[in-house]
Amino acid sequence: MRILCDKATRPRVSIILLDWSVRESFHAIDFLENQTVARSEYEVICIEFYKSISIELTKLNSEFTKLGRHGIDKCIILDHEPGTYIHKHFAYNVGIALVK
Repeated sequence: MRILCDKATRPRVSIILLDWSVRESFHAIDFLENQTVARSEYEVICIEFYKSISIELTKLNSEFTKLGRHGIDKCIILDHEPGTYIHKHFAYNVGIALVK
């Protein structure tokens, strides 16, 4: 397991988003960024089940950073081999264990 980013926050709510190398877009992150709730009230945690992070996710987070926006608070790669059976509950449990 690798933690690619971990922003220091103390949110009231944690939102865990899973991927297993299938997403082509991450609209949820953009929608979350544009909520009326203060961004300090929640954190966004992205968990990738396999070894590589989505290029789209990397681009999106980079764009948020350039714009001075928050984006993803924590990005975790679980490093499973491609073809390994997806255990989404395991991935959610990792996210739950790492919430702030």
